[in-house]
Amino acid sequence: MKLFLSESDIVALMDNELDLENNTNNPFDQLPSNVVDGFLNFTCKSIFVLPSEVYLPWQYLPRAIEYLPLLITPHLTELEIPWKAGGEIHIRKKDAHFILRLASVRSKLKILRMQLKFNYDSTFPFYINLISKFSKLQVLDLSTDDRLSKLPRFPSAQDEFLHLLGQHCTELRELSAEDHPITDAGIRGLCVIGNCRSIRLLNFYGCKAITNQGIKTALDNLPFLKILRNEATIDGLAEIAQNAADQGLPFPKYALPALYIFILKETVYKAGSLEKSVLLCPYITKVDMALMCDGIVKDADLVSLLSLKNLYILKIVQFLPVNFNEVTFRYSGGITFEGGVLPLLKKFGNSLKILELYVFFLDLDILTIMQFCHKLQYLYLYMRSKFDRWPKEEEQKSLNKREIPILKHLEKLMLCSDDSLHSLVPEDIVLTLLSSPLLSFISIKLFNNLTDEIIRKATHVNSFRHLEKLWLFHCNEVTKYGVDLFLQQNNPLKSLKLHRCDKITFEDSIEWEETLTKNNWELELQICHPY
Repeated sequence: MKLFLSESDIVALMDNELDLENNTNNPFDQLPSNVVDGFLNFTCKSIFVLPSEVYLPWQYLPRAIEYLPLLITPHLTELEIPWKAGGEIHIRKKDAHFILRLASVRSKLKILRMQLKFNYDSTFPFYINLISKFSKLQVLDLSTDDRLSKLPRFPSAQDEFLHLLGQHCTELRELSAEDHPITDAGIRGLCVIGNCRSIRLLNFYGCKAITNQGIKTALDNLPFLKILRNEATIDGLAEIAQNAADQGLPFPKYALPALYIFILKETVYKAGSLEKSVLLCPYITKVDMALMCDGIVKDADLVSLLSLKNLYILKIVQFLPVNFNEVTFRYSGGITFEGGVLPLLKKFGNSLKILELYVFFLDLDILTIMQFCHKLQYLYLYMRSKFDRWPKEEEQKSLNKREIPILKHLEKLMLCSDDSLHSLVPEDIVLTLLSSPLLSFISIKLFNNLTDEIIRKATHVNSFRHLEKLWLFHCNEVTKYGVDLFLQQNNPLKSLKLHRCDKITFEDSIEWEETLTKNNWELELQICHPY
């Protein structure tokens, strides 16, 4: 098989597309659509994704593009063209063009995901014309690379693309176009001039040219919209609420069940905007916040979420200031656990299913989380120990007297610290978390108080019969003995990752490989040694 198609090869294949459409001898035409989808997407990955375990020069990697005409059948409904670094850009552009053109002739795609990882101004019109041919398209993801968002590009081309989608892809349900120079005019062309009014998900994160007016246009003309991701969302909602109040009009109500909040270094946030936004979206059950540690968002903003009827998912991610200095940094993020998060847990803890805190709080209290949120299914805590205060002696005594409840519904547990020597989570809490009977995924990073003894105690109360993934990073007190406690014949473990755990040796790796082979276990084993 040839490693590369020449330009003449590709042209010849394109010239035969209509013959392919009428070809009745293709055996793949008889396969169900889900099987064809799987074959094709696997083949695309072999073309566009450079495997990390392969160290050959790119030009020597085998190519499978010759077989694509067979795989792109009339039954094809889903196409994903992934992209990773490597390869000659001009060759890979031709491959992408070829795949799209074949699909536009032969298939009625419903799902198209294509990651654009190059400066595509010269080729974007080609994509515009082809994608607009997929009249049955329901899911379209054309997210690009945020690094390329800084390159000079043409907003008019992006807006024209949305106009064409509005004219030709009227069945669209989900549209993602992260980091594109889309403007308010593009949104108007999509759902005001155009007819894409059945969209449920609109992901325009990183599209910084969109203003409050664009947000209002989307909300007013997409009655089925459930997810709206853009940095201007909160300010746009607040402006709508303020205008209604100024005119003495009733607040409009939007059916958004999720609120995505991006208050980053380039985001304008006015005090009280979150409270005003919530007034327009009474059905919110998910709040996902990405914040800078600059004090703009206060506890009072978080507490305004108490007006919601229900809250099932709460995610708060904080980012360090641009000029962060580890020595001089003092947390002044404006929000605290006790004043901002705790009131939410007291009201919604009984119904909360997912809690993710990637934070710099000075007063994070894991035990309190466990006591109020006993129905959690997913818990992700990332703690910055260098900036946390140590509990006073009397506080530690009080901690020892408090009962630690087992989270009986917990399925996914992620604990992450930035300092393995000073982990913030006491051993008894780690033990109790590992005792959760439904755990299917465990990821622990930089925890020296995770020991073989804690694991041994956990296995006495938990069979880990649901555990499928165990990932340990920099857990330097865990040895082969502790890991072996999870590797039982009746456990469904499918993925084991051990990254730079000091007491895991090369000999341990060899022995595990031999055990897997001997017992014919289908376990993905990834071990990165610290030396």
